[in-house]
Amino acid sequence: MLSVGVTFGMILVLLLIGLIYLLAKIPGLNTMDSSPQRRTMFGTIFSIVAGLALIGWIVLHFFSQTDYLGYSSAGERYKFFSQYYAVWILLSVVVAPVIGFGFVALVSRKQSTEILGSMKEGFLLWVTSIAGIMVAFCAIGYLLALVNGFGVITFVSQPNAKLESLGRLPYTGKFKKQFTIAPTPRNANPEEIEVLIWGFELKTINFLTNERLIVSSVPIGPNPSTEDINKIIDIPASDEKFKFVKRPKNDRIFPDETTKFEKLYFRNDGDQPAEVTMWWESEPLYPQAKYIPFVAICVVSLFMAYLFLSAAMPKIAAISLSTFKNEISQPIFILLAALGIVFILASIYIPYNTLGEDIKMYKEGGLTFIRVLAIFLAVWSASKSVAEEIEGRTALTVLSKPVGRRQFIVGKFGGIGLAVGLLFIILGVWFCIWTSYKPIYDGKETAMPDVEWTIGFTEMMRIVPGLLLGYMEVLIFVAISVAISTRMGILPNFLICFAVYVMGHLTPLIIQSNEVARAFEPVQLFGRVIATIIPVLDHFDIQAAIMGEGAVPMDYVGWCIVYCLMYGAMALLFALVLFEDRDLA
Repeated sequence: MLSVGVTFGMILVLLLIGLIYLLAKIPGLNTMDSSPQRRTMFGTIFSIVAGLALIGWIVLHFFSQTDYLGYSSAGERYKFFSQYYAVWILLSVVVAPVIGFGFVALVSRKQSTEILGSMKEGFLLWVTSIAGIMVAFCAIGYLLALVNGFGVITFVSQPNAKLESLGRLPYTGKFKKQFTIAPTPRNANPEEIEVLIWGFELKTINFLTNERLIVSSVPIGPNPSTEDINKIIDIPASDEKFKFVKRPKNDRIFPDETTKFEKLYFRNDGDQPAEVTMWWESEPLYPQAKYIPFVAICVVSLFMAYLFLSAAMPKIAAISLSTFKNEISQPIFILLAALGIVFILASIYIPYNTLGEDIKMYKEGGLTFIRVLAIFLAVWSASKSVAEEIEGRTALTVLSKPVGRRQFIVGKFGGIGLAVGLLFIILGVWFCIWTSYKPIYDGKETAMPDVEWTIGFTEMMRIVPGLLLGYMEVLIFVAISVAISTRMGILPNFLICFAVYVMGHLTPLIIQSNEVARAFEPVQLFGRVIATIIPVLDHFDIQAAIMGEGAVPMDYVGWCIVYCLMYGAMALLFALVLFEDRDLA
């Protein structure tokens, strides 16, 4: 499923690059970046357009969802909107200038010819290579499935059915319909209501009515037989929803083998017209296909964000590229990647003695280990790339060119962030593979060999938000470490970052102790200082979700992104203040 998503994403990336190349041939568009004044004017215009488009999509998506959720009043809609969508609007305001100014720079004559070159080196080369492996896996798996693996090996079963589920995604989901059913005469036929429900996709139906109703998927007369009685739903009049849950394999009302139901038949046995509200939820045969467009969007966003930022800030991008190449060529990067690969693989076979819940310990241990390795790489790289370049007078050589101190610091931050991001991608993909295998291994150990692939897939997708949140935490450490490196060497950097890591994960406990010891002024002061200065790193830990086997809400991820951006920006600002008056000579 992930490989199919990456394949579609890479196809979209190539199409977008081709579109940018064609737009760069249009006179007028390719000269928007010809002067600072034109760049500012057109960049601002396109930023406003991009921001309005993103916010408009968010608002439309919100109003298309509230009907099912039952938010009717303006106050309830605003409350729901402010809690779950305000974060995405805030991110849109941040993303819009990148899209606007990046587009203006990308369609220029010079930049459009350098796009393919940027994919052949640096960060995009590594990402393209990893994506190419997954695309090859997708193609080989599909071809082997068509020929049944020549009787030897198959990676995937029923690939066409999974792709058909992808095509069914726009026609499934949560739906609502309101109508009125008049009282049905005793010998009359039931009233028909048009719907479109596929038996094998239906999950639940909810009814709300003020009169007793008899509902069926086929027309049934006033005197149903014994067989017909098993095909009807008796809905009582009530102020609460009546929920009908479909049985997966033996449902006589909505059987799986039926192609589709275009009508439902309602009989109102009451004396008054029945005001009926019906909600139903459906999902494709393989609901895991919903992650394919999500993965494709993530791939496209990654490539486009890199290209837009590189085009909008060429000097910073050049420093970032140089820093990235230097950091991944160091033996420490290869050592950390190899250590993470070995640990993730070896942890599969470690007995955790958790009475069948080894997968929880495996996920928590793997996420923590990847995060710690990435933090170590971030601190090491910042010390080597910033502190040693300042001490060795290399920074003075770089700043003698038309590069400012701010561009130097931000470029170093970007290059180290890309190196850490590459480590997360490599270990993250590897961790996802073995997380999906862990339930299979545990099933064999507990004499349950027939473990469905969907269980492994679900466990794998639950760690993806954890990887993203872990990367945000490491980005904060990149900013802090860069700031420290402008004044100190590698040993103080490690000691301070270690203290920040420990205190950051203990901040909630410190705040609680502050509330308990209100009468003790030193404890109160210490708690306030720690809670204000030290980042609350527990925000990026999904241990509770892992132990509770729950999903991480997307709005929570959004607020964590905002927190990461704000704290990282403040740490970078502090780094610029420290570096501004640093004597490099």
